[in-house]
Amino acid sequence: MKQIYTNRCQLRNWKEKDLLDLKKIICSDKVARLAGFKAKTPDEAIPVLQTFIQDSKKSLWAIADRKNDKAIGWLEVHRFQELGAKAYEIGYCLNESYWGKGIMPEVVCKVIKEMRESGEIDKLICSHFDHNEQSKRVIEKCGFHYYKKENKKLYYVQNLK
Repeated sequence: MKQIYTNRCQLRNWKEKDLLDLKKIICSDKVARLAGFKAKTPDEAIPVLQTFIQDSKKSLWAIADRKNDKAIGWLEVHRFQELGAKAYEIGYCLNESYWGKGIMPEVVCKVIKEMRESGEIDKLICSHFDHNEQSKRVIEKCGFHYYKKENKKLYYVQNLK
């Protein structure tokens, strides 16, 4: 996938060297609870990283700190068929050490700008679990508008055309 740069981050492919950084994210109970997955054990990180490396070819970026190239999170963009052929969903996760610093709005807004300029996507969807106020704030800062609630997730949409 195309590399994308923000002031503080680089969106790039996942690499074998990212294993320790990935463990810090996926083994955190706090991150897992907010992101909606079960926290992993350190031994489960290797297959997760292998999947992320494969997914980097089509839909998943590592969010890396530009100062030291440490993987601090991820961002994924994939099809969202419910709203048409040119609708995609964006999702993200960040190491809790980087929370509250404005990194996710910076990264998400940059990806939205890239998607808008590409002209290939009409709509972006983003969601969060109803207990995740941090993601709700990111979504609102990036210009999404409420779309629907389904189960315990709230969905937001942004038209790119």
